[in-house]
Amino acid sequence: MSDVIGPMGVQGSVHDDGWGLYSYIGAGECPSEQQLWRSSESAEPDVIQAHIQRMAWLGFAPPDDNDRSDEVNCVIAHIRSATSGCGTGPGQTMPPDPHPFIRRISTDALGEKTFSFAHNGTLDKDVLRSLITDEWMIENDFIPNTYPEAGCGGEWNGDGWENVIDSELYFFWLLKNILSEPTCDVLGSIQKALSHPGFKAIPDVVGSDGNPIPPGKNFIFSDGSAIWAYRNSNSGEPQYPDWWHSLYWKYENGPIYHYAAVMSQPTTDGWNQISNGTLVYLPSDGKPVVIANFDNLPGVEMKKLENGYNWVGFPVLRNNGNTPVPEALTRLTNPGSNITPVTRIDLHSQNAISSWFVGVWDPLDVSYLNSTGGYKILYNDENFTSINLPVSGQRINTSTAMNLETGINWVGYFVPEMQAPSDALPAEVLNNLNSIRAADWFMVCENGEFKIREFCEVGQDEYGECYNLVYGSMYILDMAQPVISFRWNDGSPRPREPFSPPVAKSFTVTQAPDYQPVVIDTIISAEEIVEIGAFEGGVCVGAEVVDGYPVNFKYYGTDVSAAEFQLVTAGNGLARQSGDAVTRQCSKPVRRQYDRGIAYLSLAPAPADNTVQPDNISLLKAYPNPFNPTINLRFDLAQLSRVKINVYDIRGRLVRTLTEGDLNAGTHTFTWNGWDDQGRTLSSGVYFLTLEDGATSIKQKIVYLK
Repeated sequence: MSDVIGPMGVQGSVHDDGWGLYSYIGAGECPSEQQLWRSSESAEPDVIQAHIQRMAWLGFAPPDDNDRSDEVNCVIAHIRSATSGCGTGPGQTMPPDPHPFIRRISTDALGEKTFSFAHNGTLDKDVLRSLITDEWMIENDFIPNTYPEAGCGGEWNGDGWENVIDSELYFFWLLKNILSEPTCDVLGSIQKALSHPGFKAIPDVVGSDGNPIPPGKNFIFSDGSAIWAYRNSNSGEPQYPDWWHSLYWKYENGPIYHYAAVMSQPTTDGWNQISNGTLVYLPSDGKPVVIANFDNLPGVEMKKLENGYNWVGFPVLRNNGNTPVPEALTRLTNPGSNITPVTRIDLHSQNAISSWFVGVWDPLDVSYLNSTGGYKILYNDENFTSINLPVSGQRINTSTAMNLETGINWVGYFVPEMQAPSDALPAEVLNNLNSIRAADWFMVCENGEFKIREFCEVGQDEYGECYNLVYGSMYILDMAQPVISFRWNDGSPRPREPFSPPVAKSFTVTQAPDYQPVVIDTIISAEEIVEIGAFEGGVCVGAEVVDGYPVNFKYYGTDVSAAEFQLVTAGNGLARQSGDAVTRQCSKPVRRQYDRGIAYLSLAPAPADNTVQPDNISLLKAYPNPFNPTINLRFDLAQLSRVKINVYDIRGRLVRTLTEGDLNAGTHTFTWNGWDDQGRTLSSGVYFLTLEDGATSIKQKIVYLK
């Protein structure tokens, strides 16, 4: 803390306008009075110590009863002064506390974020105003301050314009570009703003001494979980080019703490100078990124890779159909000075694999990347859980066509808006689709409709596809028939909420580049099953949360027929709430079949001698679900049995008995039309089918939509 606050204090001591500190508690929460502290005094040693004590209370002290170190994740120190027309006339003072400028925004892609901005330099306000436009500022309630409390005031777009601060307009310009980008890629939006011809052509302004002042575009920008620092300053002091509006950065990652900082003119060692035209990105959870000549790139976007396998597409490339792999991934393998490159990368395409290891690509079987294809990147780093890859180039047109072959197709999703698969895929694809796979989910498609998972319920009486296709990701389409010139739909997507499938906590899964989609129709057990894990050769090769049936299971092993399963039961139900396992049971498949690339299983407790003894009754499926006007219940019987099938409403009241009597061994199908036993049509809602044979009872939740 002292190596940051100390140098800041040295600089602050020569300014009469004082300085301050601003901290984020959590990733981008709104500032409060406790988080924002300013002093009108210069930063003399005693003031420096007061700052350090204050920040220690906010979370940088050793753990004690008042420690908040698990909450504070970003602190910004700043000089308070900002240049404007305010403070130069009779009865006026300098604008009070303008830096850092703080603004909270909300977007579908970002959620709620609080951004802060500090600018070092001078920019022509009229040019910034013309770029932002008055209409946009009024429509989005981005109204510049004219500081009436300092004796200035006036309408910002009228007689108060001279009091508006150029730094605030610069801040608005960046935020306008972020808000106008559907993916809300902050790095790409900043690059778009800085590379805009009108912004790059901002002219000199005339200082109070009558001499021209070259544009100074330095800034430090943050959302509380990352810092973007940019330097672009034409020196007005040729004899001191390195110190004129200079910026430096530091990044340390140790076993106890993680630390990143940006500063102007530090007086201690260990800082890295930001050269002119360079942007430095300092994330809170991954390696830093240095991008030279930033405002001259044709375009850029950030791709975050987590430890493990990443299913990715590349919507932005220098040449969308023919970009050499070493060029596209150079910022991973050769990231620049002061940043250690990754040790190894495995890049999978649909038909080949290439590996980066100890400075070379070997073999380079995946020679080129294209923006319509999908790829899997294995990234592993002992020191970081993630890495951020900037990819530069032009974004592919969303109407670009591609061909789908019979069988497996790896495709990139390059539509900026998030969509449900049934919205994104045209009818000719849906009608020939067997399944769609993502890195963390899959869905089976039958007759052009997806089989929805039970936990995708979005309302009491309706189901929806909770899964989303996300820009920049890769998906596997398994086609029953080829489709020529397939294009993603991107007309008017329905509003979508981000969704991540629940993750099993009782197992540690060893992943592979791909998985076998497995649908578990039923698990016959007297206990409530909350999680299930699959093992092959003693290694866990898959695990899922059980939240209704069927269970879509990602199996990373080599042979489903060799799988052994462990079931985590909830006992009295408390385990589901606490996350603690109560008991585990071993289970074996009692039915196994394959259909269009999907393995279908039913599980039952494994007997003591570890042989598979099929249970008498096995529920295959209730389809379609949701249904209108009818639903089919299909199941197997191992022997002649007396079977009862009932339908109950959500309150547990019996509304219909579909059958009660003896049935022969084999497959049986029953249909329900939504009527009760009196022949009345029931209302839309959730119902439960129960299937009993005297020894076993299986329950299936269904939804009736009218």
